[in-house]
Amino acid sequence: MEKLAQPPHQVTTEDRLRRVGVELEFIGLSAATAAELVANVLGGKVETESKHRCVVNTPKYGEFVIELDTIYAHQNNMAYNEFAKKLDIAEDLAELVGDMSREFVPMEIVGPPIDWPDLTCYDAIVTALREQGAKGTNAAPYYAFGCQLNPEVTAPTVEAILPTFQAFIVMEPWLRKKSNHDLTRKLTSFADPFPKRYQAKVLSADYAPTMEEFIDDYLKANPTRNRAVDMLPLFKHIMPEKIQNLDDERIKARPTFHYRLPDCPLGDTTWRVADEWNRWVQVEELANNPTELKTRCQVHLDNLNRSAYRKAMDWLNEKLS
Repeated sequence: MEKLAQPPHQVTTEDRLRRVGVELEFIGLSAATAAELVANVLGGKVETESKHRCVVNTPKYGEFVIELDTIYAHQNNMAYNEFAKKLDIAEDLAELVGDMSREFVPMEIVGPPIDWPDLTCYDAIVTALREQGAKGTNAAPYYAFGCQLNPEVTAPTVEAILPTFQAFIVMEPWLRKKSNHDLTRKLTSFADPFPKRYQAKVLSADYAPTMEEFIDDYLKANPTRNRAVDMLPLFKHIMPEKIQNLDDERIKARPTFHYRLPDCPLGDTTWRVADEWNRWVQVEELANNPTELKTRCQVHLDNLNRSAYRKAMDWLNEKLS
C-alpha cells in the first residue's frame, strides 16, 4: 500500500501543519448509520439534527457532518425555508422529500479541516462505509457522485497560489485520466475544463498579476463553480467583495483549493483517498519546480495553439469545399 505523500510545503507561513478538508458522496446508508460508522472509526458522539442530517463530534478532529445532499431535505436551510414559504407547505415536508430522494441523491460526509498527515483516517471511514453496504459512482449507471479535497494554501498570496493553479491546469488531463472518470460523470458534464483562451492567458510566461488582477481575470472567464479546481471559495476568503455579485450561497469562503474529483468509486476496494491526495501532491511538486513548470506551461500552450490551428483549418476547408 502506497504511503501518504508529503507535500513540498508541509506547513503554512504561520508555521503550523497545513490542513485538508474532504467531502465524500455515496448512497445506500442512512445519515444515522453513516454517522455511527464515523463515530466507531474516529470516536466521538453522534448528534441527530434530523432524519437526514447528523453531526459527529470527534475528540481529535472536530465535527463531521453527514447529510443528504439536497437543500430541500433540511429545514434549517435558507433555500428550503423560502421554498416552503412560497408553496405554503409544512416544514416537516423536508423529511418526506429526503425519504423520496434517497435512492438517487447522495449522502455526503463533510469533514473538518484536519492536518494533512491525518488524511489516512478517511480510508478507514471509506472501508467501514463499504463494508456496511455504501455504494459509489460505479454502482449504477445513473449515479454521479464525487469526492472533494480542500488542500489549504500556504499563504493567501499570488506567489503562493498561482504556481499551483498553473500546475493544475497543465496536469488536469492526466489527473482526469488517472481518476478513471466514470461514464456517468462524463454524461452529466462533470466540471468543465478552464476555457482555452483563459488557460493561454494564465500560463503565459509574462503573466504576473496582482491578487486583484488574478481574481478579476478568473471571474471574467469563470463566473461559475463548474471547474475541477473551483477557486471561488479561496477568492471569497481573500477578497469577499469580489464574489458578492455571484450571489450563490453554496460558495463558502475557505483558504483552500477546492478540488473536485471526477468520481467517488467507493465500491472499488482498491480506491483510496490517500491515492487522490498523492496525485494532488504531484501538482504541488510541479508548482515547486519553477524551471519544470515553465517548460510544461510552454508545452501546454503549444498544444493549445496547435489545437486552435487545426480547428481553424478544418473550418476553412469546410467553407471552401
